[in-house]
Amino acid sequence: MVHRARYGTVAQFFHWATAVFVVIAFTFGPGGSEQRVYAHARDFDRQLHETLGLCVFALVIMRVLWRIVDRQPEPPQASLWMSVAAKAVQYTESQKALMWERWHKGETFQQIAQPFYRNHPSIQGVLTETAEFGRTSGRWVNTQ
Repeated sequence: MVHRARYGTVAQFFHWATAVFVVIAFTFGPGGSEQRVYAHARDFDRQLHETLGLCVFALVIMRVLWRIVDRQPEPPQASLWMSVAAKAVQYTESQKALMWERWHKGETFQQIAQPFYRNHPSIQGVLTETAEFGRTSGRWVNTQ
Protein backbone atom coordinates (compact mmCIF):
# COMPACT_ATOMS: atom_id res chain seq x y z
CA MET A 1 0.00 0.00 0.00
CA VAL A 2 1.29 3.44 -0.90
CA HIS A 3 1.39 5.94 1.95
CA ARG A 4 0.78 9.58 1.20
CA ALA A 5 2.32 12.49 3.02
CA ARG A 6 -0.39 14.99 1.97
CA TYR A 7 -4.08 15.07 1.24
CA GLY A 8 -5.00 14.46 -2.40
CA THR A 9 -5.82 17.09 -5.00
CA VAL A 10 -9.58 16.70 -4.61
CA ALA A 11 -9.45 17.08 -0.82
CA GLN A 12 -7.23 20.14 -1.15
CA PHE A 13 -9.62 21.62 -3.72
CA PHE A 14 -12.60 21.16 -1.36
CA HIS A 15 -10.61 22.73 1.48
CA TRP A 16 -9.51 25.83 -0.41
CA ALA A 17 -12.78 26.29 -2.30
CA THR A 18 -14.65 26.23 1.01
CA ALA A 19 -12.23 28.75 2.50
CA VAL A 20 -12.53 31.12 -0.47
CA PHE A 21 -16.35 30.90 -0.55
CA VAL A 22 -16.56 31.58 3.20
CA VAL A 23 -14.34 34.67 2.92
CA ILE A 24 -16.31 36.02 -0.05
CA ALA A 25 -19.66 35.27 1.65
CA PHE A 26 -18.42 37.07 4.77
CA THR A 27 -17.35 40.04 2.67
CA PHE A 28 -20.76 40.34 1.00
CA GLY A 29 -22.75 39.72 4.19
CA PRO A 30 -24.70 42.96 4.60
CA GLY A 31 -24.90 42.78 8.41
CA GLY A 32 -26.64 45.34 10.56
CA SER A 33 -30.30 45.88 11.28
CA GLU A 34 -33.10 44.19 9.36
CA GLN A 35 -33.89 47.47 7.63
CA ARG A 36 -30.33 47.63 6.33
CA VAL A 37 -30.08 43.92 5.44
CA TYR A 38 -33.36 43.83 3.51
CA ALA A 39 -33.04 47.27 1.89
CA HIS A 40 -33.51 47.20 -1.90
CA ALA A 41 -30.10 48.78 -2.35
CA ARG A 42 -28.57 45.69 -0.66
CA ASP A 43 -30.49 43.04 -2.63
CA PHE A 44 -27.51 41.99 -4.75
CA ASP A 45 -25.18 41.66 -1.74
CA ARG A 46 -27.74 39.71 0.26
CA GLN A 47 -28.58 37.36 -2.61
CA LEU A 48 -24.90 36.79 -3.37
CA HIS A 49 -24.25 36.13 0.33
CA GLU A 50 -27.12 33.59 0.48
CA THR A 51 -26.00 31.89 -2.74
CA LEU A 52 -22.43 31.62 -1.51
CA GLY A 53 -23.72 30.21 1.78
CA LEU A 54 -25.56 27.47 -0.10
CA CYS A 55 -22.40 26.78 -2.12
CA VAL A 56 -20.42 26.42 1.11
CA PHE A 57 -23.05 24.01 2.40
CA ALA A 58 -22.85 21.93 -0.80
CA LEU A 59 -19.04 21.95 -0.69
CA VAL A 60 -19.03 20.77 2.92
CA ILE A 61 -21.40 17.91 2.08
CA MET A 62 -19.20 16.89 -0.89
CA ARG A 63 -16.09 17.23 1.26
CA VAL A 64 -17.53 14.95 3.96
CA LEU A 65 -18.58 12.38 1.34
CA TRP A 66 -15.12 12.54 -0.24
CA ARG A 67 -13.52 12.11 3.19
CA ILE A 68 -15.43 8.83 3.61
CA VAL A 69 -13.99 7.53 0.33
CA ASP A 70 -10.50 9.04 0.40
CA ARG A 71 -7.58 7.89 2.54
CA GLN A 72 -6.11 10.11 5.22
CA PRO A 73 -2.37 10.79 4.85
CA GLU A 74 0.05 9.30 7.33
CA PRO A 75 0.96 11.67 10.15
CA PRO A 76 4.43 13.15 9.73
CA GLN A 77 7.30 11.71 11.71
CA ALA A 78 7.81 13.89 14.74
CA SER A 79 11.17 14.64 16.26
CA LEU A 80 11.94 13.17 19.67
CA TRP A 81 11.37 16.44 21.53
CA MET A 82 7.93 16.86 19.88
CA SER A 83 6.88 13.33 20.84
CA VAL A 84 7.99 13.87 24.43
CA ALA A 85 6.21 17.24 24.61
CA ALA A 86 2.99 15.75 23.22
CA LYS A 87 3.02 12.98 25.81
CA ALA A 88 3.72 15.52 28.56
CA VAL A 89 0.57 17.54 27.84
CA GLN A 90 -1.80 14.62 27.23
CA TYR A 91 -3.49 12.79 30.09
CA THR A 92 -2.89 9.05 30.56
CA GLU A 93 -5.75 6.63 31.16
CA SER A 94 -4.75 6.30 34.82
CA GLN A 95 -4.84 10.10 35.20
CA LYS A 96 -8.30 10.19 33.62
CA ALA A 97 -9.45 7.44 36.00
CA LEU A 98 -8.15 9.49 38.94
CA MET A 99 -10.05 12.54 37.65
CA TRP A 100 -13.26 10.51 37.52
CA GLU A 101 -12.71 9.14 41.01
CA ARG A 102 -12.22 12.63 42.40
CA TRP A 103 -15.23 13.92 40.41
CA HIS A 104 -17.46 11.23 41.91
CA LYS A 105 -16.27 12.29 45.38
CA GLY A 106 -17.70 15.74 44.63
CA GLU A 107 -14.49 17.72 44.11
CA THR A 108 -14.54 20.81 41.90
CA PHE A 109 -12.68 21.04 38.59
CA GLN A 110 -10.12 23.33 40.21
CA GLN A 111 -9.47 20.83 43.03
CA ILE A 112 -9.13 17.99 40.52
CA ALA A 113 -6.71 20.02 38.37
CA GLN A 114 -4.28 20.96 41.17
CA PRO A 115 -2.22 17.71 41.27
CA PHE A 116 -1.76 17.91 37.49
CA TYR A 117 -0.51 21.52 37.59
CA ARG A 118 -3.13 22.49 35.03
CA ASN A 119 -6.06 24.88 34.87
CA HIS A 120 -9.55 23.53 35.43
CA PRO A 121 -10.78 23.96 31.79
CA SER A 122 -8.47 21.12 30.72
CA ILE A 123 -10.03 18.87 33.38
CA GLN A 124 -13.53 19.93 32.36
CA GLY A 125 -12.67 19.10 28.75
CA VAL A 126 -11.51 15.58 29.66
CA LEU A 127 -14.58 14.87 31.77
CA THR A 128 -17.07 16.27 29.25
CA GLU A 129 -15.46 14.28 26.41
CA THR A 130 -15.77 11.01 28.28
CA ALA A 131 -19.26 11.13 29.81
CA GLU A 132 -22.69 12.67 29.59
CA PHE A 133 -22.98 15.84 31.59
CA GLY A 134 -25.94 18.03 32.32
CA ARG A 135 -25.89 21.68 33.15
CA THR A 136 -28.15 22.97 35.89
CA SER A 137 -28.10 26.41 37.43
CA GLY A 138 -24.66 27.25 36.04
CA ARG A 139 -22.93 24.22 37.63
CA TRP A 140 -21.79 21.08 35.83
CA VAL A 141 -23.32 17.95 37.30
CA ASN A 142 -22.68 14.31 36.51
CA THR A 143 -25.80 12.73 34.98
CA GLN A 144 -24.65 9.13 35.43
